[in-house]
Amino acid sequence: MTTEHSAYVFDAAWKQERERLGHLEAVWDPGTIRHLEGVGVGEGWRCAEIGAGTGSIAEWLSNRVGATGHVVATDIETKFLVAIRAPNVEVRRHDIAEDELEEDAFDLVHTRHVLQHVPSRHRALQRMAAAVKPGGWLVVEDVDILISTPDQLVEPEVAQAFVKTLAGSAHVIQMRGGDMSYGRRLYRDMRALGLEALAAEGRVPMVFGGSPMAEITRLSFVQLGDRMVAAGTLTAEELALTLAGLQSPSFFATGILTIAVQGRRPNA
Repeated sequence: MTTEHSAYVFDAAWKQERERLGHLEAVWDPGTIRHLEGVGVGEGWRCAEIGAGTGSIAEWLSNRVGATGHVVATDIETKFLVAIRAPNVEVRRHDIAEDELEEDAFDLVHTRHVLQHVPSRHRALQRMAAAVKPGGWLVVEDVDILISTPDQLVEPEVAQAFVKTLAGSAHVIQMRGGDMSYGRRLYRDMRALGLEALAAEGRVPMVFGGSPMAEITRLSFVQLGDRMVAAGTLTAEELALTLAGLQSPSFFATGILTIAVQGRRPNA
């Protein structure tokens, strides 16, 4: 779902969107959990998960903070979150691009792959930082397509089509005000917030034909395919070649880089 303030291009009503998000969780959740464990999420913490998707991280946080803790799971479309039955999880329809958060309210605010879709991403980042209690943590993960490159020596026609299709998807998002290279600027923007104990890491999953990362990519391209072709960034034949390649055992590419940055709000 999109709003006038959001560049989000993926439709929760699409028949395979739940499947696409499931593959995304399978690839990215382990690294996210490692970062959240690293900042010490524990019993009694109050947490906000911004852009919670299907709720896998919100549910992990729910178990981590226990009965004395609380998790606010937000998204612009909550249809995949309503199945969460944990009593310490509050599901909230919320667009970080335009809706305020309680200030000084959370021990942890986390978001993943959201700011790339928010034209007013700097304001959204400031809003999330202001929601963190003094001494609490802001953990933000976002993407950069800079190094996503296929093996040009294996199925070179497929590799060339993949490069055009990836660029086409970035173009569709950019047309709505998004930025699939925002990850490279995330550390700078987090540092400007005056956070302490800043740390950053980049993670790159490999794309093997038929793998979960390949399926995320394929299903994303399927959903955006008509818009990419209509924009003239590639042909329908090139799109079809890319989609077939992503299911081929011989296809290989470096995936999209996700940069995770964490920082602690200074105590007053």
